[in-house]
Amino acid sequence: MKKIFPHPERDTSPTVWRSLDERENSAIFNEGLGREFSDAATGNEAGPSGLSRRDFVRLMGAATAITGVGLTGCRRPEAHLVPFAKSAEWTIPGKF
Repeated sequence: MKKIFPHPERDTSPTVWRSLDERENSAIFNEGLGREFSDAATGNEAGPSGLSRRDFVRLMGAATAITGVGLTGCRRPEAHLVPFAKSAEWTIPGKF
């Protein structure tokens, strides 16, 4: 028969903090946290060209993938090597 052990309840508060300000939940930390994850910092804000950083990276990834797929057709022709059935006269093996 399977025995089920009772586990202690978990504490949901974090046990690791980035700084003492985060542990104290100070206003300075919360203000800095708001600036760190603003729209300008995440790249969602469109620049003068109308293209955000996130869209630019997405476009460059697609261009790289298309280039990689397109280069698979650029291969050297395959050359099939067939050994001699009989050795040729006056030849040295390994030399042309």
